Amino acid sequence: MLGTIFVVTPTVGWAFPLLWPILLSTAGALGFKLYTSTADDAPLRGKLSKQMRNLRTVTLRLDELVQGIAAEEVGRDQVVRFVKDDIVLVFRRDPRGKFSIEVMGPAAKSARELEAIGREFAFTLIQQFAYNRMVQEMERRGATLASEEVNENGDIVLRLRHWK
Repeated sequence: MLGTIFVVTPTVGWAFPLLWPILLSTAGALGFKLYTSTADDAPLRGKLSKQMRNLRTVTLRLDELVQGIAAEEVGRDQVVRFVKDDIVLVFRRDPRGKFSIEVMGPAAKSARELEAIGREFAFTLIQQFAYNRMVQEMERRGATLASEEVNENGDIVLRLRHWK
């Protein structure tokens, strides 16, 4: 039996149209809900803004984890907020085009705990992006996905078939 092992490192480029569904599914898989806002909830946003100023905040630069970000489709200063219990996670692109994750939580949580939540989100996001890129590339080369499994380490194992 002939086998191939692919090691995908998080140095892949990012295209935001591909990133949106991955971002939303990653957040959902980790129990976060998208925080959306309308003009009708302006009083609530004011109250939430006041509460958020009292939260401990940790910022993780994704540039430390991912190189070669290519996201010309994304406007500067774009922000997506997710909420889970008392944690607010903010995925953003700053005016310089750099991506980061801000994790906000109550003062009772340590900066290390908040950083762990942010890193889990970032690594899951990178893993899902690499997974999608790998499956797309293998399909482009004529391979079909036979099976997939997630092992105890959280690694995704793909079994592909390619007939010549």
